[in-house]
Amino acid sequence: MSDAERLNIILTARDREFTRAMDRNNKLISKFAGNTNRGLSTAAKSFDKMGTAAKGSATGLGRLVNMSGSGRFVLQNTSAQLGDMAVQMEMGTDKSRILAQQLPQLFGGFGALGARLALSRRFWARSRRSAFLWPLSY
Repeated sequence: MSDAERLNIILTARDREFTRAMDRNNKLISKFAGNTNRGLSTAAKSFDKMGTAAKGSATGLGRLVNMSGSGRFVLQNTSAQLGDMAVQMEMGTDKSRILAQQLPQLFGGFGALGARLALSRRFWARSRRSAFLWPLSY
C-alpha cells in the first residue's frame, strides 16, 4: 500500500468523523434553539401579563385620582392638610383641636364624598356627646 492510499484512508475516516460531529452539533443547536424559543415565549407571556397588570394599576390609580372630578386639587389639598396636622402636632397642639381644625378642611377637598364624611362625623360627635373630642361650633 502506498503512502497516498494510506493518506486517502485516513482522510476518509476523519471526514466521516467530522461529518458525524457536525450532525451531532447541528442537532444540539436545533435543540438549543427550540429551548430558547420556548423560553422566550414564556418570557414574552410573562411580560404581557406584567403589562396588563401595570395597565390595570394605572387605570385604578387614575380612578382614584379622579374620584371627585378634580384629582389634582384633592391630592394637593390632602397633602397640605396632613402637613398642617404634622406641624401642629410638633408644636404640641392638642390632638382633638388639630382634628377639629383640619378634618373639615381635609374632607372638603373630596367634594360630595367629603361632605358626607364631614356630616357623618358631626352626627357621630353629637350622638356621642363627645364635645371634648370634637370641639367645634355647629
